Amino acid sequence: MTTRYLRCTGWKVAVRGVSPPLGHSRSVLWVNLDRRIELLCDNGLEEPWDEDLVGSDPIAFPGYPHQLEEARERTGYDEALVTGVGACGGRPVAVVASAFEFFGGSMGAAVGEKVARAFERAADRSLPVVTVLASGGARMQEGLISLAQMPKTVAAAETHARRGLPQVTVCANPTAGGMWASFGSRADLILAELGATVGFAGPRVAEHVLGEPLPLDTHTPQAAVASGVVDAVVSFDEVRDRVATLLRGLEPDPVPVPTELTLAEIPPAGGSAWEMLEAVRLGELPGARGIVESVVTDFTRLSGDRSGGTDPSVVAGLGRWRGRPVVVIGQDRHKAGGRTRAAGFRLASRAADLAQKLGLPVVTLVDTPGADPAPAEERAGLVPAISALMATLLGCSTPIVSVCVGEGGSGGALALGAGDVLLMQRGTVFSVIAPSAAATILRRGSTSAAELAEMLKVRDRDAVELGVADAIAPAQVDDLADTVAAWLDRLTAADGGGELTERRLERWRTVGARYLDTL
Repeated sequence: MTTRYLRCTGWKVAVRGVSPPLGHSRSVLWVNLDRRIELLCDNGLEEPWDEDLVGSDPIAFPGYPHQLEEARERTGYDEALVTGVGACGGRPVAVVASAFEFFGGSMGAAVGEKVARAFERAADRSLPVVTVLASGGARMQEGLISLAQMPKTVAAAETHARRGLPQVTVCANPTAGGMWASFGSRADLILAELGATVGFAGPRVAEHVLGEPLPLDTHTPQAAVASGVVDAVVSFDEVRDRVATLLRGLEPDPVPVPTELTLAEIPPAGGSAWEMLEAVRLGELPGARGIVESVVTDFTRLSGDRSGGTDPSVVAGLGRWRGRPVVVIGQDRHKAGGRTRAAGFRLASRAADLAQKLGLPVVTLVDTPGADPAPAEERAGLVPAISALMATLLGCSTPIVSVCVGEGGSGGALALGAGDVLLMQRGTVFSVIAPSAAATILRRGSTSAAELAEMLKVRDRDAVELGVADAIAPAQVDDLADTVAAWLDRLTAADGGGELTERRLERWRTVGARYLDTL
């Protein structure tokens, strides 16, 4: 096949006799399957799988056998899916790629079986899976057999996931229906191509069901990112680099930066509690985003909670910390007011779950004046999202190093702090509540916030002396990065047979016990 790109408006222009999917009247760039594989793989599919696997006619749909033969002759494909092994950035990956040219990329029995076999082979060979979706949904001519491929493919994808292997989905044009709502949306990282249609029901079907035209800003990649379903919008030529960056980030550097954990105490910052709090709020420390940008290499950012929400104040993703593959979760006080939303806590849980799946340690960077108390966030499930994140971190089987890198404000901050160790970057603060709020509650304004900050013991050294934090970490970013890496090494070396999780649970179970008394 020689067709490569076609720019069309409203998707009404045929490509070799096949019309791209009808949707909104907007200009899109459509790419056929051959070109998609060229863009993804270094040298195409080096090992094709199941090329001779084709379906039959399970419900005796009139004319279907003839339509299948015609589609094979016209497109050069035997079915609406190609699977196999290719190299992406020099690393082998299992490829599962749709051919929209063949029956609109729809999933019937043969497509579902090819998907399932691909995930199972990838699991057996410890290969990541990259799924490229260009599908309108179920193969209607195969009836319920087509629909039943959804749980079948999810089952195979779960087998792959339980081996601790990553999956990336690329939402090509269009991404809709059964493949998207089954194995496609289960991916750890989801990218959407610029100009693609992304949605459960395609625009034409949705308009038919609703009985009214859809707004132009629906079913777009940007809308999918805004709703927390997709991580990023990319161009065709960016896909390979994005996938290769993720795979690089999962591999340790051949010679990671050596670190040695010293027991020498770092002196706490000087000044009053209120002065330290003001300095943090003025941004005198680099904060989570600055630390990630300075320290983490080959960073792949995750975005969205996969439940309808996003939070720009939380940065989360995978990369290497001083050469060590990690998952990083940080709160950025400089974005969206810095107060973590329900979606931000769910994104953090999603990232921690990914660390658990891939067997990666976690670094959390705490810096927020607190959770967002807005009514909209209460309705969005703020409280259970905080609790769920704490439970996820406490139960994670991989090492977790938490660092307060600014202001630790109440439960919204400690939700990210429940690791194996909690470090206070020199000059940071941690408080049960903002001193100004405490002044309103406790003294009704008769005591100033500055006075209450001192009474509440919010300074870095206070957190250590109270036994909530474990140590003060350096203020300088490079030294801080080395300290965190050293703790990761120590925790990794000490883990064995689930003991790390048990010690973490015991650490937080007994916090504050030394202050108990009896009547």
